[in-house]
Amino acid sequence: LCEVVRKVARNREVLAAVSNKNIFHMLELYIDGLKRTGITNYVIVALDSETADWCKQREVPYYHRELTSITGSTDNHATSGLKFRVLNEFVSTGTSVLLSDVDVVWMQDPFAAGESARNKRLIYRDADVEGMTDGWDDPTSYGFSWNGQRRLIARNSGLFFVAATHETKAMMSRLAERMASEKNTWDQTAYNEEQVYLWGQSKHKKYSGTSQRVMNYMCFQNSKYMFRFMRYDEDLYPDHRPASVHINYHPEKPDRMVSVIAQYWKGEANAID
Repeated sequence: LCEVVRKVARNREVLAAVSNKNIFHMLELYIDGLKRTGITNYVIVALDSETADWCKQREVPYYHRELTSITGSTDNHATSGLKFRVLNEFVSTGTSVLLSDVDVVWMQDPFAAGESARNKRLIYRDADVEGMTDGWDDPTSYGFSWNGQRRLIARNSGLFFVAATHETKAMMSRLAERMASEKNTWDQTAYNEEQVYLWGQSKHKKYSGTSQRVMNYMCFQNSKYMFRFMRYDEDLYPDHRPASVHINYHPEKPDRMVSVIAQYWKGEANAID
């Protein structure tokens, strides 16, 4: 892993995606977006030899790490829970990681910096965990009050930045343990619990103390926001170009990715309609 990080990382930061041989079509669409965007500090975590070979043949940076889910399944939800173990390894080397599922289309470099960068500080780097939201406006994305309670829409476990801190390592270690021992827990459920539950409110160990930031939902978009809201906003559509679009709300993931790529990278007007 250290050799991979040494070759790929930029300022000890990488964009990483975990993948297996079941989703080569989506993986190819994902990498197409990365290359068009000019993101170079990315790595594919290959969970099997077939994926490692696929990456090697295409000169795609990869880290071959064979892991198996607690159920033995290789479907999307089962393999998704393995990401925390991998992230723990990255953080242990002092590497900060922007974790991205492969059903994401990239359109801006989130790591860009400098006075001339149009998208400066897409990642703020002022928190241990900085994550995408499943929300679609300010209240649902950043929280709102309801009957004396603070309500939060889920932070999405398919796109988030983790700084290489002791707090983050504690959180990733706990999540890895939970995914290896809890057969019926969805990784996104555990990811949210470990961020918001305090000591004494959870059956799990002491709160890791991670600081948190919610990503701007107009920059790091979920597919509900793009297809249901942004598309009908005359101030944003069609000129606004997000940093990424995560096809998380829709089951026909490759088809939606193709449409987003057609519109934003190939210039086909109204392709996402």
